[in-house]
Amino acid sequence: MRTALITGASSGIGAACAATLAEEGFHVCLTARRKDRLERLAAEITARHGSDRALYLPGDVTEESTRRQAVDLVMSRWGRMDVLLNNAGMAVGGAIEEVDLAAVRGQFEVGALACLALMQLVGPIMRQQRSGRIINMSSISGRVAFPCCGAYSAAKFALEALRDAARIEYKPWGVDVIVIEPGSVVTEIWEKSQAQAEFSLPNWQQSPFRDFYAAEHEHVRQMMEGKGPGPEIVARVVCRAATTRRPRARYRVSREARLLGVMSILPTHLKDWVVRRLYGVSRDIRADGP
Repeated sequence: MRTALITGASSGIGAACAATLAEEGFHVCLTARRKDRLERLAAEITARHGSDRALYLPGDVTEESTRRQAVDLVMSRWGRMDVLLNNAGMAVGGAIEEVDLAAVRGQFEVGALACLALMQLVGPIMRQQRSGRIINMSSISGRVAFPCCGAYSAAKFALEALRDAARIEYKPWGVDVIVIEPGSVVTEIWEKSQAQAEFSLPNWQQSPFRDFYAAEHEHVRQMMEGKGPGPEIVARVVCRAATTRRPRARYRVSREARLLGVMSILPTHLKDWVVRRLYGVSRDIRADGP
């Protein structure tokens, strides 16, 4: 029996990973805030693969009680923890000068601190087993920070740093710590990010950073229209990382992620020039605003 605990499993990448891992033979425990979606996904997995193949726990991963209950549920039912997939996330948009601080705190709570807390819960179990894989869902934004996405990138950078340290710390016990770095993938996170940005920055057209916002809004619009790869491409890579005998420390998903990943090794001035070109913003913005 192989088991996996998946956060943010109600939709998008998390749901695709749950279905793919179940197809591979895993028993999966799903957690997210949307009970109705978790219930439906667990029922689909059970109907396809048999009873006791899927458990679900509605709750907020930023709450300690949810995290502990999820780990306890896996251990009480199946007795082992083979894979932790830290997938829950959110995307807070906004220029550094204007981004909402409360939203940034939420970004770090979900995207970094909750992941750390779950690693601390499953780490002792995996060390005792002398096996296990902790898979953290990062992003190419965890390697390269883009305008209007600084808060999101900051949380992903933090997650990558936690992974780097944990990877070395857990190696003596045969526990692998892996990071997945997708590029842009069509999921509901774009609608949620757009709604958050419209709430916190309703007058972005008057912002001195409006050119950056306009480019980002166009990218979000394309993703919301489905003009990009689906979450299944990420799920296949996660499944490979969970099952291969010798997993890599980092997996970049999609051609976009591999191309943008090259930017992380460019000299800073050249990287900045490339990003400005991607956003269509000149070196010197002659705005009539402040």
